[in-house]
Parts: sequence; C-alpha cells; structure tokens
Amino acid sequence: MLMYLIIFVIVGFIVAKLLKDTKKAFLIFTCLAILCGIVYAPMWGLVSFGEMAFGYFIVVFTRD
Repeated sequence: MLMYLIIFVIVGFIVAKLLKDTKKAFLIFTCLAILCGIVYAPMWGLVSFGEMAFGYFIVVFTRD
C-alpha cells in the first residue's frame, strides 16, 4: 500500500505542476479516484483521491 501512496502523491504533484486551474485538476482526480474505486473498492477510491489532493496541495502551498 505504501507504493500506491507514493504513486498517487506523485500523480497529484505532476497534475499540480502541469495544470494551473483547480477545477480541472480536481476533475482529473475525481475521474482517477472513481476508476480506482471501480477496480479495487470504493474505499480505496476515496483514499486515492485524498492522496492525489495531498500531492496537489504540497505544490500549491509551496508555490510562491
């Protein structure tokens, strides 16, 4: 599970670097989380959404 944590935080980090629009970024996160929730379980979809949001907010809060 640690591998998925690292992967989804990196995905959130990359999306934050590539997209400046918050709505588009969270639309991507939502789609990926729904896909993950369908493949594994709804709980893991929510967890992956939180991990991607965490990676996104790392970039947003450190951006100056």
